Amino acid sequence: MKQKFILLALLLSAPACFAQPKAGEPELLAKGETGFMCPTWSPDGQKIAFTSDGFKGVWLIKPDGKNATQISDEAGVGYKMSWNADGTTLLVRTNVEKQHLIYHEIKTIDASTGKTQLLMPATRGLGIATWRSVSDIALTKAKRPVAISINKKQSKESTLSAFELMVSDPFNAAAGIPELAAYAGKPILNPALSPDKSKIAFQIAGKGLFVCNSDGTNVYSIGKGSKPTWMPDSKYVIVARVRDNGEIFTSSELYAINTETAEETLFFNDSNLLPLTPAVSPDGKKIVFENDLDGGIYIMNIKK
Repeated sequence: MKQKFILLALLLSAPACFAQPKAGEPELLAKGETGFMCPTWSPDGQKIAFTSDGFKGVWLIKPDGKNATQISDEAGVGYKMSWNADGTTLLVRTNVEKQHLIYHEIKTIDASTGKTQLLMPATRGLGIATWRSVSDIALTKAKRPVAISINKKQSKESTLSAFELMVSDPFNAAAGIPELAAYAGKPILNPALSPDKSKIAFQIAGKGLFVCNSDGTNVYSIGKGSKPTWMPDSKYVIVARVRDNGEIFTSSELYAINTETAEETLFFNDSNLLPLTPAVSPDGKKIVFENDLDGGIYIMNIKK
């Protein structure tokens, strides 16, 4: 009878064990004269966009390493760029210098042609924009919430969601979300909306990793790490846990964290690589990251 109970316990615990993602072997996907960084998947999983040091320029590549192409060389264009839902267009914010001051433009880039559409001309105080639909975006302008219709080329004041506020105005987001008021004055970093759009994973500077509902309620800590990226189940996130000596990064591992329990497991560790900015593919079968040691973009399979 005791053996039957042990077997039953093992069977009941097996799904939880197998649900934990594990890393395969990393392969170099892209490397150039300048360091590459911040890879992000198109929603259909067919393309990966990434930028170079200082967020200058945007490149696209297929997951098999083919068809690498540069579609932009503008300054700042790679910072927090995002794909629209159909994977045809990137939403970006560029840097424009005028009389020793930095202004920003909001643009879209056609992923096939590289053609750009200017949505907001060079302006001071423009936040990062997020997609609301394939034809609408939201951002802050001089700390005021604004929505822009791309097709109608119209803008109007609008209320931002918790995620939109975190992305566009990270230094003031905590003060604008009631359940984060205790952290007012601390920037909200790297917010990531879960695939089912029910939760947000994010960092609070100096405080660690947190998760909340998409409306900003039910805030709770899930430990430490940076740049959370969701698995398709909207349950696990993969994060980088980076160490430094006060001047440079010295090591990094990737961890898988269950956002419901805060349980964590080591996902990937290789002393020859220093993984940053991980990004899980939409189907959850692959993950890409930048390697701070050689400036390359790497890809590996995810095993379950």
